[in-house]
Amino acid sequence: MAEWDIRTALRSMAADAGRLKPVLEQLKPREWVAKGAPDTYVKQLESAQSQIQGVVRSTEILAKDPEKLTAALDTFLRLQALESVLASVAEGVRKYQNPALADLLRVARQYLDPDRVFTFRVEGDLKGLVKKDKRNPEDDAPLTGQTETDPPAPERPGTARPEKYPAKYANYSGTC
Repeated sequence: MAEWDIRTALRSMAADAGRLKPVLEQLKPREWVAKGAPDTYVKQLESAQSQIQGVVRSTEILAKDPEKLTAALDTFLRLQALESVLASVAEGVRKYQNPALADLLRVARQYLDPDRVFTFRVEGDLKGLVKKDKRNPEDDAPLTGQTETDPPAPERPGTARPEKYPAKYANYSGTC
């Protein structure tokens, strides 16, 4: 994906996150509590509202430098956290307020799916990415151990099956 395309997708994602604010403002979790809902919905809604601001901020930072791994990871994790909280809030909306509004939240979550923008390609281990010139010779060493060809023993010496062990498994040797 070209850098321009990434920036456009990130700006679109920030705008989509911003569009959630009016939807969340329609939610009345304090009224849900009066109907028997747990009060955690109130905290989750507050968390979702602050996470939206965090997502918008982090996507704007990432749009300025789309190749920065820390910014990409920050945005990715914020999106996942927001998606998780919105899923829980949507359950409360469906049960205590309005199923149609819950469907609207479900659709909005699809637009905030990190897989829509992010594709991660890891070319080596993280240590190798940070210190490219210092390679560990063991990373490329060939395997020297011999392949096991015999199945493991059914029991270790000195162990016994529990008294109530089902008889149908008594002769199980551990192989399929």
